[in-house]
Amino acid sequence: MSSSHQSRFGSFPLAYHAARLLVRAGEQPFADDCERYVVTEDGEVKEFGPPLKQHRLFAVGSRADVEKTAADLAAYVKENPSHNLRFWTVCRPGQKSEIANLEADYREFNALLNTVLTDLRQRLEFGYFVCGIHIRYDRASGLFDIHAHLICCLPSDDEKCEKIRSRLLIEFSRVDLPEDRVRNPAAAARYCYRTYNQREVLQWPQEALVAAWRLGGKRLHFTRTAGAFAKWRQTRNPKTEPDPHHLALVRARRRNRAETRYAGNGWEYQDKHLVTRDWRFGDRVVRGALFQRARGRRPATGTPTTYSTALSTTSQSSPPATPPVQVQTPLTTPPVTPPTTQPRPVRWVQAMLAGIWRTCVKIGAGLCRTFHPRE
Repeated sequence: MSSSHQSRFGSFPLAYHAARLLVRAGEQPFADDCERYVVTEDGEVKEFGPPLKQHRLFAVGSRADVEKTAADLAAYVKENPSHNLRFWTVCRPGQKSEIANLEADYREFNALLNTVLTDLRQRLEFGYFVCGIHIRYDRASGLFDIHAHLICCLPSDDEKCEKIRSRLLIEFSRVDLPEDRVRNPAAAARYCYRTYNQREVLQWPQEALVAAWRLGGKRLHFTRTAGAFAKWRQTRNPKTEPDPHHLALVRARRRNRAETRYAGNGWEYQDKHLVTRDWRFGDRVVRGALFQRARGRRPATGTPTTYSTALSTTSQSSPPATPPVQVQTPLTTPPVTPPTTQPRPVRWVQAMLAGIWRTCVKIGAGLCRTFHPRE
């Protein structure tokens, strides 16, 4: 799976490598200990490992949201071609952040960024559509570099544009305000959502990796949309009030499931079928069923298990309730106990006892013929 999940936002191999580093540091990056695997329609088994927690360090669970935002921004710019988009960068004022002060410096920079952008939007008609805060680690100095990328729209008045540039130069220590227009809004939006560079994260020292991991658990908003673009998204995807009749049906169905749920033992020891859908492995798209391995089970070692191609993914029938049977190997080999053997008698003793038994049989037969003669 080294090259099957590569993407611009990271990959599963890089994410699992970072997760293993966090486990060595005493953190818990996995949602649970139940591993998952996919059985394709060709009978091939793809091991996914345990599910990862939602975190910016991994960036494998938020790809759908990122792609949706990028597509929406591209559609918005296409509908409003008059917008003069820029891709600007502002950095935290002062020096870079120490590892111990990462959370405090991030909160301070985020508060300053919100204050400045709100004031510019209200007074000088400055509109920013997407804002993403990035965190990079400088290995030379051992400090974190916190900066933000903005996809913004400048007003038509040149005097207001100059005031906006002056305000950003005063409030932030380092800025990058190019004059070039954004040629690919979708690509710029994807880059704003790239809070961490996964390839660089794997080279960080352990204390920096742990600090970034704990910062992501504070439920902070690293990326956000605002301005006319956010309002356009709300009008395009309006939130409709749910149907009361439908809600009543859903509640009744959930209540029925809770009352009739199987409470016995046994299901927790079987692999669970989660979903059957199309999976992309590199440039190849295949149909496959995702299973969750039962708690405590491990994939079989040695010769890989072969599966029949007549799965639900190949035919049009419903997916099976249980996954194909796999040959499991025990985690620990039980100690071999030597069989208890009784001491055997010497052979000449056996021969003597056999001779005595034959002699007794012959004498008994002769006595029977003597006292019971035939008529």
